[in-house]
Amino acid sequence: MAEYICSKCGVKLGSGKQKIQLVSKRGEDLVFCWKCYYELPKEKKLELQALKKEGVKFSPFGFLVGGMGGGFGFAYGYSASQNREIMKLIKQYNLTLSEVNKYSIMNYNMHFLLCDNSLKMTVMRDLEKDLKEKKLNELANRHYSKEYKLLDKDKQKIVEKELKSFLEKNEKRNEHLKDLNDMQSDEIG
Repeated sequence: MAEYICSKCGVKLGSGKQKIQLVSKRGEDLVFCWKCYYELPKEKKLELQALKKEGVKFSPFGFLVGGMGGGFGFAYGYSASQNREIMKLIKQYNLTLSEVNKYSIMNYNMHFLLCDNSLKMTVMRDLEKDLKEKKLNELANRHYSKEYKLLDKDKQKIVEKELKSFLEKNEKRNEHLKDLNDMQSDEIG
């Protein structure tokens, strides 16, 4: 069994301790304990790419931990639903994993792939809100030379309809993205 050593503090991270594996832009494999990871400056985190959470594969159903009986079925369904919603937003706004990571790091101090599903949903909802507002303003300025909020209701409806069309086109164009693994492989290789 491989023994890992934290790249920052030098503590041995055996099988019982959680570790975070990252790759630098130069291709160096780095391992951090959670304490050192949280202490890394955001600018440094932006230079690193998260590959996986130790011992857990990214799946379309999130990071599932074994459960029993009906509780497992509920957790499985709930997690699958969250991941569909995450992927829908990524497809609609034509986002890359780098863009989502940057937002997640700058606002939540954590790589998106290292977040649990609940935090992923929070990141994506906040990101969607920001992107929607930005896109509505962009469309309103293009057609009416005003911000979206300054338009009358009829013009706002026209802009909203154009936004809806934009999102549908992007979602259709990005149908090939099924889960976060697809996004990660697109960016790595």
